[in-house]
Amino acid sequence: MSAILIKNGRVIDPVSKLDGVRDVLIENGKIKKVGVRVMGRGAKVFDAKGKLVMPGLVDLHTHLRDPGRPDKETIASGTRAAALGGFTTICCMANTEPVVDNPAVVKYVLNKAEVDGVVNVLPIAAVSKGLKLFKVALAATGVGLLVIALGSVVTFIVSCAAGADANAIFRYGLNWHKCFLSMTVRS
Repeated sequence: MSAILIKNGRVIDPVSKLDGVRDVLIENGKIKKVGVRVMGRGAKVFDAKGKLVMPGLVDLHTHLRDPGRPDKETIASGTRAAALGGFTTICCMANTEPVVDNPAVVKYVLNKAEVDGVVNVLPIAAVSKGLKLFKVALAATGVGLLVIALGSVVTFIVSCAAGADANAIFRYGLNWHKCFLSMTVRS
């Protein structure tokens, strides 16, 4: 694989807290050097003056509509749109037809993304079968606390108003984590 040298781009790297005009040398698909006036013998040079050079973005809330609604969007079209916007990973929601609520549908999405996708696709599976648990539980309480146990390993505690997005904490193994849930519900 040949080398690529990106010159004069505004490099933003949150990990190293870098935000400035730099050159980036890429060899064999890996970043080899970031600096001022970097030389790359035989490298293909791109002038990125006035452009941003940064790690790929991650979209945590994507609707690919596949399976079930290719007239709205496919994994191929959705991942291409993501790539054009600078996203290298997308997390697709479960509200498809059929709902992503079992291993077979998750596997379908992953296999389809492997064949047709151009960015990483991480399916977000439904917490309930057919996205119905939230509607039943929240309709009964209106506003309140919902505890969802998925075996002995994962537990969600959700606090929200019916039909609204929710702040939540979840337990995976022994550790508790904060998260935000989008409460998509199907009737």
